[in-house]
Amino acid sequence: MAVTTAQIEALQKRHRTLEQERLQLQTRRDLAQERLREIQATAKEQYGVTSLDELRALRQSWDAENSANLEQFEKGLTQLEQELQSFRSGEGRA
Repeated sequence: MAVTTAQIEALQKRHRTLEQERLQLQTRRDLAQERLREIQATAKEQYGVTSLDELRALRQSWDAENSANLEQFEKGLTQLEQELQSFRSGEGRA
């Protein structure tokens, strides 16, 4: 099989296209890795953790703490409302 100049040129063009795509993907990968390092550094600085799993666990603990605090706050408000109602109805007067 004889290879023509046109075939060689077509293959070279495909090769250049693939090389350009490889370089673009490599650049995107490098940028993504750098961004990941930045995000991990920020997470370490602000929250003391670097992995997504650690951040999720931290958030779950915060959610649980917030729920407990909210429940306690709501109970306190309910108690204040009851005391105020008692005072208004005359039970609180001495």
